[in-house]
Amino acid sequence: MQVAERGNFSELLGLAHEQFENGDTLTALLYYEKAAEMGFELAQSNAAWLYDHHAGEALSPEETKSKAFDYYRYSFGFVPFVVFFVVFLSCFLPSV
Repeated sequence: MQVAERGNFSELLGLAHEQFENGDTLTALLYYEKAAEMGFELAQSNAAWLYDHHAGEALSPEETKSKAFDYYRYSFGFVPFVVFFVVFLSCFLPSV
């Protein structure tokens, strides 16, 4: 199934962006999540970023990090995410 067949994600992205620009990150996050659940990768990465930058204020820090991790994983796909995660970790691990 193609993304275009799943609904009007472009309208959701427009609404999300508008809310973000107006400073309403919680409403933007809700719109991005709705588009993300439709499978649109840009919305998944934007939802992850918002969670990563504490837009999910109603959630505990652990839940927020978990949601961010999940949306990053969805947006990158599992295999590319594993590669990204290993490269990311290698930046912080001491060289041997």
